[in-house]
Amino acid sequence: MDILINTASLLNPLTGIGNYTYQVTKWINLSEPRHKYTYFYNGKFSNKLPGPIGLQDKSAFQTAKGLIDQVPLLSKYARSAWRLWRENWAIKFHVKKYDLYFEPNFLLIDVRARKKVATVHDFSFYLHPEWHLEGTVNYLCRIFFERIHQVDKIITVSKTIKKEVVDILQFNEEEVEVIYNGVNHDIFKQYPERELNKYCREKNLPENFILYVGSIEPRKNLMRLLESYEMLSNQLKRNVKLVLAGFKGWKNKQVMDKLTELGEDVSYYGYVSNYELACLYNLCTLFVYPSLYEGFGLPPLEAMACGAPALVSGIPVHKEIYGESALYFNPASAEEMSFVLQSALEDTDIRQELKRRGKEKAKEFSWEKSAMEHLRVFEKCF
Repeated sequence: MDILINTASLLNPLTGIGNYTYQVTKWINLSEPRHKYTYFYNGKFSNKLPGPIGLQDKSAFQTAKGLIDQVPLLSKYARSAWRLWRENWAIKFHVKKYDLYFEPNFLLIDVRARKKVATVHDFSFYLHPEWHLEGTVNYLCRIFFERIHQVDKIITVSKTIKKEVVDILQFNEEEVEVIYNGVNHDIFKQYPERELNKYCREKNLPENFILYVGSIEPRKNLMRLLESYEMLSNQLKRNVKLVLAGFKGWKNKQVMDKLTELGEDVSYYGYVSNYELACLYNLCTLFVYPSLYEGFGLPPLEAMACGAPALVSGIPVHKEIYGESALYFNPASAEEMSFVLQSALEDTDIRQELKRRGKEKAKEFSWEKSAMEHLRVFEKCF
């Protein structure tokens, strides 16, 4: 097949969808090199898969966007102009027709293809617009609902989201395929103690800490996490700190103010590389993920692969993915979250059992397996 894949999400430092796009696309190429692959990014069509953007690596597109963002009044309109240029001008004059177009980021571009497949990761922008910026919601809703019915197959990353696709978009169940995310086991694994101790000293990490990884945004439920940490006994707070890592996100002033209020008990590390994430997962006493809504929820799985005991919100998708390998709490209750945190911190046996179960659970997921299932869906289109 002659396959086109939109890899524009790789032009920014990787978060959830970017990581998914890179891993699945890389493994699709490696698993089935007989197909011809074209990648769309930065306003061009290329036969070379772009590498993921790291903290020190910026494309010309990113650099220009960064300069534009420094002028607030121009920022909103400049972003729209870039989007229009990439989608309308570059695509408008691209007349080639592909056998299959795969959109890993659910917003289809207007290209010619015999068959189209898109991944829908979640519906947070539609079900909970209050968690997002108004302009983002308006754009996502307009483009998504306008184009999604062009596809021949939808991929979702969980059964939970498949049900939402069927209910919200009125697709038939046989038109929607569930393919779970994977884990990069080359990165997310247990590291030698000497290497971890060196990283710990370099970053001046506390000896014992609870770890959260993810963006600082409303659906991640971080105010309740901070409140639940405050409720821990004074003795525990003296011995166990709280560490947050991830993009600053949006609509987070209340959270950032609370971080300042809590002072040295809480550290915020911002966006860190995958290797640093793996070190943090290895070193943490507990990993906690209090999200109100997720399409999959990958960080707990990465944490489990590194041997971290995981506590997660008891939302349907987490119970679907993690089963008995995690401890659950009601994300709407800071009191319950705090009780579960304190119970796990005080019981070494619980943490050891969670580590064991988590490591076994993580073995079930790989990006190679995920990519092979994507290829199976592509082939079923014909």
